Amino acid sequence: MSKINVRKRKDYSGIKFGKLTALQYKYSKNNKSYWSFICECGNIVIKNVSDVKRGKVISCGCAKKQHLKSKHSNSHTRLYICWKSMKRRCSTNKHYKNIQVCDEWNNYINFKNWALQNGYSDNLTLDRIDYTGDYEPTNCRWVNSIQQNNNKSNNITITYKGKVQTLKEWCNELDLPYSTIWYRLNRLNYSIEEAFEKEVEHKYGNNKRS
Repeated sequence: MSKINVRKRKDYSGIKFGKLTALQYKYSKNNKSYWSFICECGNIVIKNVSDVKRGKVISCGCAKKQHLKSKHSNSHTRLYICWKSMKRRCSTNKHYKNIQVCDEWNNYINFKNWALQNGYSDNLTLDRIDYTGDYEPTNCRWVNSIQQNNNKSNNITITYKGKVQTLKEWCNELDLPYSTIWYRLNRLNYSIEEAFEKEVEHKYGNNKRS
């Protein structure tokens, strides 16, 4: 008499997937096994075990409701708008085509927690320390508008008398007109010393020494 090969059903009892813990096998349908699960919130549901294992289903439905509730409660806050703007820049702005948002920050709550623990204030803006790097915790900070402008990719870094600053910072320190100095360096090919030290002619006829 030939032996019938009966495939043994895998026992998932007690195993937790996401917010769901498997209780017992219920039935099979279309070659799919359905189990009862208890959710962290206390609800008991019957789900396709394959969907639960793959993470396609992570709760009885409460996780989705909580996400929508959280999104709705934060959607009009400045921090949420900042997060949405960051993601939109990386997906639609051609100047950010090589810049990405890290996986962790694709979740708003993760971004919010980082922001609140790292100096966020409504008068500050999100700034990348390395403007060629991605949006991620180790490369971002909260700064005021002056600090952010000094970190833009179109700023020129100048070493003068052993000190390194952006061109904007040098012009502020030496009381020089930014547009004139920029023109000297980029159009007239002046040296740093010539650009900074040559007198500037003003429209009122006064000369200003750098």
